[in-house]
Amino acid sequence: MANKLTAKQRKWLEYMALKLELHHDNGTRFDLGLWITDTAREDDWCGTKGCACGLATLDPTFTNAGFPKYLNWVEVHKFFKISYKQAEWLFSAESYKGETYGDKAARKVARRIREFIASNGKVPNNFKSRIHVHI
Repeated sequence: MANKLTAKQRKWLEYMALKLELHHDNGTRFDLGLWITDTAREDDWCGTKGCACGLATLDPTFTNAGFPKYLNWVEVHKFFKISYKQAEWLFSAESYKGETYGDKAARKVARRIREFIASNGKVPNNFKSRIHVHI
């Protein structure tokens, strides 16, 4: 990956951050622990749940730009043109502390995306990626 984020990368990451800042768990539920599901996994929730990228598959702006419905780390890497380590740091539940579901967690991810943009795509040196992608 390039040393600096491109205008296109910034645009899509900004859009993702904005969608997360505006997200409300009243039609879909934010949950970093899974990509996307339309079945309940908790007694108190009935409906669609997904992580930032999973919920983006429901957004026509993302899907019209080629964000695939059935997402995986390879597709996140290809769409945003970021490394797997960067993708994991931004979008994986294991890279966050505390709650990873609900509106507050969505805002936490949005803040991290904005920090990532401001730092030109830097990930903390002490972050260890756990993604092992076989292409």
